[in-house]
Amino acid sequence: MIGRQDALVVIDATLTFMPGGGLAVQGGDKVIAPIKRILPLFPEDKRVFTLDVHEVGHISFASSYVDLPNFYVLTYEEVAQWTKEDSKIGPKAKFTVDDLKLYLRRIHHQTLWPDHGLGKEAGKHQAFAEYDGVVVRKGLEPTRDSYSAVRDNAGRELVLLPIIKQMRPKKIFVCGLVYRYCVGWTALDLADLGYQVTVVKDATQDLGDEAGHEEMNMFFKTAGVRLTTTRELIG
Repeated sequence: MIGRQDALVVIDATLTFMPGGGLAVQGGDKVIAPIKRILPLFPEDKRVFTLDVHEVGHISFASSYVDLPNFYVLTYEEVAQWTKEDSKIGPKAKFTVDDLKLYLRRIHHQTLWPDHGLGKEAGKHQAFAEYDGVVVRKGLEPTRDSYSAVRDNAGRELVLLPIIKQMRPKKIFVCGLVYRYCVGWTALDLADLGYQVTVVKDATQDLGDEAGHEEMNMFFKTAGVRLTTTRELIG
């Protein structure tokens, strides 16, 4: 099933999304073993590890605002009347009211997350240290969030795109964290670019929202994104 021209993209399988991390996913560490089983199936030059890397004051952090809790959904309608003198943007923020309005005008709403992707917990997981591959960092821009590693949430192309184009893969397999966010949107964007994309489902984990999980499955079906397991890949 896997050929020499096929690529593996390991999405954000870092400590920040595992138990004890800033945005811990229940069972997030369970992706390590299945990912390690399939990494040797792909050539070094066809492996990509993406990292979700932020700094304090990011536009997607609840801590960048005043009196807005984690997981609050901030909308453009809410911020449209904010001014420099009267807003809920906090002192840590590395963006302005105008930055926020421009961003939300494009994407309509933003979930505010706990601080994550900071420091050492945002680095490549030591469990994968023996496996070479291209390391791609996303989320560095404080005025935009990036679920997909292909395009940020406002549609701007990210560094993964030219890397994939240079690889010229026949098929792309995607795994990591989190299924209905960074894994899902990366897979959908790659499929939108015409690639044959397969998500390795047992090498991912999701947040607890079953409705969101099923919605991503529906998006996959519409876009032609396939699902497989490590067992099927290994044979």
